Amino acid sequence: MNSDSTLLTLVPADNRKNEGNFNYREHIFTDKNLDFYESSLLQGIKLVRNTLTTAAKPFSGVLPGELATEIDAIDMNRPHDEVADALAELKAIHD
Repeated sequence: MNSDSTLLTLVPADNRKNEGNFNYREHIFTDKNLDFYESSLLQGIKLVRNTLTTAAKPFSGVLPGELATEIDAIDMNRPHDEVADALAELKAIHD
């Protein structure tokens, strides 16, 4: 891939000011919600960093099949209003 390759194309949003959370049903990459998207990514990175730096061992001992019930209980059609809530749900499964 050369440096001229386009990895992301911004889609202009309407003129409404994007305050707080954006509508999850809208395009994720727009000129109006990049700050929110960046903040969301950084929250996820922080969770991963904290998980890795506080882990006592490289493997929790729980096999993926043992987590199936918890994972199946997640309603993917009901997004959380806050990124922190989604990350807390993910952390609860990992802990």
